[in-house]
Amino acid sequence: MRRLLAAVGLAGAAVGLAGCVPTAGPLAVQPPAEAWHDALLTGTLHIDEDCVWVETPDATYVPVFPVGEARMEAGNLVYGRVWTDGETIEIGGGETRTQGQGWYVPDGCPDALFWGAAPPPQA
Repeated sequence: MRRLLAAVGLAGAAVGLAGCVPTAGPLAVQPPAEAWHDALLTGTLHIDEDCVWVETPDATYVPVFPVGEARMEAGNLVYGRVWTDGETIEIGGGETRTQGQGWYVPDGCPDALFWGAAPPPQA
């Protein structure tokens, strides 16, 4: 019985930690959102050690990913699949001009619009 309670406690702690927003790194992250607009951002992905951002012909955006839906791996963005610097990326979600509560946005990001990213499409 104690093992079962310990396992349940550890599982609960893991769920709680999965919702934590990081406070370092080049990836902008937000707490899990209930919903974002159903728009599509298409542009050139830029990745450097300070920030991940997307450039379109009309504007520059900092995508803010729901925690746990995107990560950096070997200098690449993992969001549904592996994306590299300079690729054309499509990110569902919606535009916002202001930073949301609990968001982490790296200091090294350009002065840009924010894109509240939706989770990646499921394969």
